Amino acid sequence: HGLAPMLRDGQIDFFISPLPAGPADAQFTARTLIESQMVLVARREHPLARVRSLQAVREARFVIGGPRGQPGAGIYGVFEEAGFAPPQVEIQTEGLIDSAAMVAGSDCLALLPAALMRSGLLRERLVVLPVADPLPAYEVALFERAQVPHTRAADALATQFERESAYLRGQ
Repeated sequence: HGLAPMLRDGQIDFFISPLPAGPADAQFTARTLIESQMVLVARREHPLARVRSLQAVREARFVIGGPRGQPGAGIYGVFEEAGFAPPQVEIQTEGLIDSAAMVAGSDCLALLPAALMRSGLLRERLVVLPVADPLPAYEVALFERAQVPHTRAADALATQFERESAYLRGQ
């Protein structure tokens, strides 16, 4: 949501984000990197760290990684599908890493990609709640301007992201 205008204007060479719902922007191409199941997370030792249902987190406070309707705010759709009132959103960040950091230092919960939770740093600070209820999955893609070649540096970085995503898919 915040990076697309910067990419469109040429301020950045690419960005990595979940594929949004709806029609694709014709100015961009998207290369899928990974598909990730979403998981509910909390800081270690959180009072709700062992809950097994969405029902148990209905009153929790949440951190979201984008505005409602975007993948980073997927908890709204999860609550709606379950027939619950909208979640209590405490903080809206600009992305998933910011969301994870806020959860690690608070009593808020977040809906994050399971692939992100494989990272050593996040595993040390956060715990996945073992809820049995269905949660969404997202495709995460590298977005770039259509028919605009990368600089050598941007191309090398994009290639490294593709290698890392291949490693994550193999785990």
